[in-house]
Amino acid sequence: MNEKSTSYETAIQATKIPSIEVGLQELKSLNPMLYGAIEKQLGLIRDDVDICDGLVKAAILVDILRGATQFCGWSIHMSLRKNKCAISLIVGKHCISSEGNMVYAHLEAYLEAIRRFPNVRG
Repeated sequence: MNEKSTSYETAIQATKIPSIEVGLQELKSLNPMLYGAIEKQLGLIRDDVDICDGLVKAAILVDILRGATQFCGWSIHMSLRKNKCAISLIVGKHCISSEGNMVYAHLEAYLEAIRRFPNVRG
């Protein structure tokens, strides 16, 4: 028997976003300071023509979102299987999940967490 024991009160599937830009605009309204940090970091790479812009943006977004998650005291677990990224974001006794593209999954899980639990610290 392959069962997992969890102590989560709720399992929540994160709401899908249609694009990274739409997700970032929602982030801007929910957490302007975090959005500003992302914009500042992205601004630092805009003038550097020697780096692959898309990969750097993805790395910056994922790293900053993971840092923001940890800053809140939440736990984040990631797995990569069959070309999909699965994120489980633990907020108190709630588990928020998202899967798909790594950037989308991180952004969707974080947005769902701050929408539902803006004041919950780990």
